[in-house]
Amino acid sequence: MIFDTTGTYFYRISQINEHQEQVIYDPAIYYLTVDVYYDSNHTLATSVIAYKDGSVEKTENIHFSNSYQLTGSQQHIDKTKTQYTTQMQSYWFLCISAFILLVILVIAYRRKENG
Repeated sequence: MIFDTTGTYFYRISQINEHQEQVIYDPAIYYLTVDVYYDSNHTLATSVIAYKDGSVEKTENIHFSNSYQLTGSQQHIDKTKTQYTTQMQSYWFLCISAFILLVILVIAYRRKENG
């Protein structure tokens, strides 16, 4: 937000529920008070206070926790992806381990050859 005039500004912050299928929106509402004033350097400065709806304590963070629910077929796809990813990770771990072992054997062989 950009301010060009001193004063006190009030804002209500919430999410717009777009009614998307399977999306659960966080219904939290935050109220902000922004004081705009001139500081000692004669430049505009701000002071912000935020409260979560229903709370009398100030909050430092404005955070919305949304979630997404998968349907049955999508859950199966995700499990398959996870299994495939785990198999690929195992494969790459095995390849890297074999390469490191090969390097160690080559170094040991050269040391033996050089005396």
